[in-house]
Amino acid sequence: TSSLVGSEMCIRDRNGSAKKFAEEMTESGIVEQVRNEKGNLGYSYFFPKDDNETVLLIDKWENENALDRHHKTEMMKKNCRTAWKISS
Repeated sequence: TSSLVGSEMCIRDRNGSAKKFAEEMTESGIVEQVRNEKGNLGYSYFFPKDDNETVLLIDKWENENALDRHHKTEMMKKNCRTAWKISS
């Protein structure tokens, strides 16, 4: 039996960097690639109405194995490099 898993990540930075990260991830096609990964059931960014420096990422996976595979992809390494570059 499989069990749905998900994660929430709050990305907080300054000078609009968190929102810029989400925009870069979308514009570069990475968000679409993640959504097309086997086992992905959802990947979305949310922006608080009263906080321009925070982005909430919520992703959903069909099971723990799918999430583990995602974390090991080259795409995830690129995500980390992109976040570091934008916030630096």
